[in-house]
Amino acid sequence: MRSPIAASVLTRLIVIVVWGAVACRGTPLPPSPAVDVLLPEVDLETLPEAIRARVVEAEKRARQSSGDSNAVGDLGMRYFAYGLYGASATCFRRAALLYPNSLRWIYYFGLASERTGDRYSAIEAHERAAAFGGGFEPAMVRLAGILRESDLARAEDLYRQAARLNPQDPAAQFGLGQKDGLRCKNMWTLG
Repeated sequence: MRSPIAASVLTRLIVIVVWGAVACRGTPLPPSPAVDVLLPEVDLETLPEAIRARVVEAEKRARQSSGDSNAVGDLGMRYFAYGLYGASATCFRRAALLYPNSLRWIYYFGLASERTGDRYSAIEAHERAAAFGGGFEPAMVRLAGILRESDLARAEDLYRQAARLNPQDPAAQFGLGQKDGLRCKNMWTLG
């Protein structure tokens, strides 16, 4: 007969193993309850009235449901659509923290970070997105585009991986062509 303590430990261990197996398969984990990224305060006066009303409604939903990654991410998508990239990055970061295994919010955070010029965050987000489910080709292409000036070999590898995943992707093919042009340009400047 097992002691109550041993049974409790065994039960907890089983729960941990099951959650680990779910996470390794790429199935989303439940939202994280504690997130320290606050929703941004944005001046919407420059937006046309009809658009402003839609954004205000999305802000209201996100503030009422600040633990809901979809409500927060939807607000980020509206901010992004209207050129409020810093605010959208904050929302996407919060949504990604609320739902860490959601490719959508991580990738969008990378896109918004690119727009704000936050190269470090864009690289980090696109690296995470590129590794999703055996490889997310759009993130590989975006990451390669960021890295091609500073790390041509890594960019070339990413473009090749993306082209293997989707041989018809014009962005991956175009990136490989640009890489060849950069390599020639570098050879001329070195010579």
